[in-house]
Formats: sequence, structure tokens, C-alpha cells
Amino acid sequence: MKETRRQFLPNERRQQLVGDWVARFAKVTGQRVDARAFYDDILGLFTKTTFEAVTHALMTTTLTDASGQKFGDGLAIIERIDSVKGEVPGTSSDRQFRMYARLIPNAREMLGRSREFKRGVDNAVYHKGYPLNYRQQQGMPSIQVSIAMDGRQADVDVDYRSSNFPVMLFNGHLSASNSDVVICPFPSLSAALLQTGARNPPMPKPRPPLSAVPGRP
Repeated sequence: MKETRRQFLPNERRQQLVGDWVARFAKVTGQRVDARAFYDDILGLFTKTTFEAVTHALMTTTLTDASGQKFGDGLAIIERIDSVKGEVPGTSSDRQFRMYARLIPNAREMLGRSREFKRGVDNAVYHKGYPLNYRQQQGMPSIQVSIAMDGRQADVDVDYRSSNFPVMLFNGHLSASNSDVVICPFPSLSAALLQTGARNPPMPKPRPPLSAVPGRP
């Protein structure tokens, strides 16, 4: 029986992002690299799990306006991938387990229009170079989109531990593991990513609105 080779990513939009990433890499380096080989054989485990966790979180986050009308999803704000950082020993926690991307021109308008994201206090200590802070508002895990002043370059990660003060001082939010899906406090999510062939892990069920969670603003 002829073996059917598994598709390296099951979602066409994510395939396109990787394909464009590889094409730009090949143009700069002069090396011809197949997108599948690049993804399956060259990228490390933590780079792949980071990419898949961040993009899955984005594309499963529906964006709705004040009236409840849907107008896209989180992945729609991404124009291209510039780099993905998995585990990088010796670097600060805000330089690991995240995706660096170029956003579409109206990405900030989309985030500001949506009920799912809220503009937070500007990043001053962490996410240097990306001060504009937009955070998902549906509990944990929570997507954070940090944007440069040009409105196009972004640092995107998923927080698996609360950023609320003072809990953040003790729950590991300030450590690199905060954005590492492999050891996040959602076993079903990390297990799905580590299973052979699992490329599209289920996200945990959405938490109730912030107004319904005691002690949350």
C-alpha cells in the first residue's frame, strides 16, 4: 500500500504564511528550500509549537463589533511572519515563545473595534520596541498583541497565566514558561501539540466575560 504523506499544516491560511516566510528566506539567502521540509525538518519543536499555538489562538478568536457583528478573526490582522521564537536559553522571557509579524495596515483599527481585545497600558519594561499593548479579554489563555509605533510590526504571544497584579508576581507570568504551550497549565492543549501528527490542537473552552468573574475589572 502506498503511504500517504501527511500534510505539514492542515490549515490553508497557515500554509500560506509559512510558504511566504520560506519564499522570503530563499530570496535573501539564495537557498532553495521546500516549505514542507523547512517546517518539518528545519524548525525546532518549540518554534513549531509556538507558531501553531499562536496562530491557532488567533484564527479561533472571532472578532465582533459593539453590536455583536462578526468582521473577521485574529489571524486576519497578520500580513506575514517575520520570525518565530521558541525556547531561547539565556534571553529574557519576553524574547521567547512568541511570533514576530507584520500586520495589515488597519490591524489597530480592527483590534480597537473588536470587543475581544482591549488597549492596555503601554509596554514600558517588557516587549521593548512594541509599546502599543492589546490584550484579549476573555480570560486565560489570553492573546497579547504588542505593536511598534509604526503600527505594522508586532510581537504576538499567548499568555497562559494571569497578568493581573499581584497574582502575576507569583504565578509564573513573568517567566518564559508563561507563553510556552508545552508546559502551560492547560494539559489538553499541550498534550495535543505533542501528539504525533497533531497540528491543530483544541483551545480550552472560553471563559465567562470579565464582568462575570469575581475580582476582575
